[in-house]
Amino acid sequence: MHRRRFSRLACSMVLVGILAMMASMPVFGQVRPRDYAITSVGYSFNEDDNTFFLEVTVTNNGGDAVESTTIEVLSLDPAREGEVLAEQDLVAIVAGGQLPITIEFSMLDFAPGSVQPLSIHVGIDEYELNGSSLAQNNTQNISVPIPEYVVPDAPLGERIFSQNADGSYVVLGNRLEPDELLLAVLAVVGVFIMLWLLSIILRLIFRRPPRMERWDPPYGHVPPLDPNSLDGRRYEWQRYAMNGGLYVPPQEGAYHAIKLLLGEEDNNLGNWSFSGLRLSQYDQYGMVNSTNTVASRKLVKKLTRITRRSDALAPDQMEKRLRPIARQMVRAFRKNISKKTFFLPVEVDMRFVGKHGEIKILFELYQLRQGGWYRLDQWEPEMQVIGQDIHESYRYTIHGRVSGEKVGDFYKRLETDLLLLLTETIHNPIIAQRAQPKPLPVREKAPDTISGLTPVTDQHPAVS
Repeated sequence: MHRRRFSRLACSMVLVGILAMMASMPVFGQVRPRDYAITSVGYSFNEDDNTFFLEVTVTNNGGDAVESTTIEVLSLDPAREGEVLAEQDLVAIVAGGQLPITIEFSMLDFAPGSVQPLSIHVGIDEYELNGSSLAQNNTQNISVPIPEYVVPDAPLGERIFSQNADGSYVVLGNRLEPDELLLAVLAVVGVFIMLWLLSIILRLIFRRPPRMERWDPPYGHVPPLDPNSLDGRRYEWQRYAMNGGLYVPPQEGAYHAIKLLLGEEDNNLGNWSFSGLRLSQYDQYGMVNSTNTVASRKLVKKLTRITRRSDALAPDQMEKRLRPIARQMVRAFRKNISKKTFFLPVEVDMRFVGKHGEIKILFELYQLRQGGWYRLDQWEPEMQVIGQDIHESYRYTIHGRVSGEKVGDFYKRLETDLLLLLTETIHNPIIAQRAQPKPLPVREKAPDTISGLTPVTDQHPAVS
């Protein structure tokens, strides 16, 4: 009996001990949070430098701080209310510790003679939430009277250049003898020349070479048309019109389609601008890429300027301006041509661009009858315009080196043929004849070295 009672008593004591330990565990594991407080605030002035200092003492009334926080100074001025004037880090403070902090301000940021109300916030973060009872002593307001300070004058600039009575010179405060001044000027000029040469070298290295982009004519994609209708026949003739000239052998009964790039007043190339010029050779497989020669942007702009003034230029003046362009193109073309490609035809591709609403494209169909070209039809194509720019081209074919022709004669003839094409493109004889009250004689036969054959390229397949 006594043994059973003793066992029950021992079990009760062990149970009470366990419950007491469980109740005391939260007390032992609890860590006191930090509790920052601003205990003193003051200010001082340094009128020599137009600055003032806020002197703040922060005390930790709680447990040890484990992380740094920030101290902020905000303006309470109605004109700048809530603006953060200063912010800096505050290192962690141990329990019961204090930390004096000095924050510097410039009086030039405030009106002289004004009173600036400021609010100082310390350690308001996830540990001491804004508005909580623990953060009530983390904020302190203070008013700082700004003295009547004097705004310092801007320093007077030194004289750039002056001459002394002894013949020496003063440049930016440095005294130089005449010989030294001359050397300094030469050095500056030399530096500018070196920079100029460097800029030219960099432009040559990084400047992209001109190239001819792919393009589609604005009238190239139309709904299917009946080939036996008038519109269908006109549409089929449009792809045979390569340029605005009658450069085909005079064969009785032959048909030939041309396209004319006109302005609003039906003037040749009116409101059109050159956008590119290319010489290349092609064979039965297409264009030979190694012979692709594209005119520089400078030459293209020059062609546009000549086109703008074409009405005021006499034939000899026109030739005088166009021959250097033809010579430069042939000279560049010679670097890309080889003995294997001498005899291949040469394609001349002239690109143009104009604004929608300011230009016109006109197609015409001719037939050769009794040695003269008669116009059978004339129409404007149905265009699908996506943007403001309208792109077009004139394409010509020049014979390659013919049998028995010397190399030098070939390049001279190529320059002459290219000059002729440029001249008659800018000053189209067909348009010029219509503008004259009396018809002008029309050349009925093109030079033997200019053919009307359709070039075979990747953009325009051969027409059989």
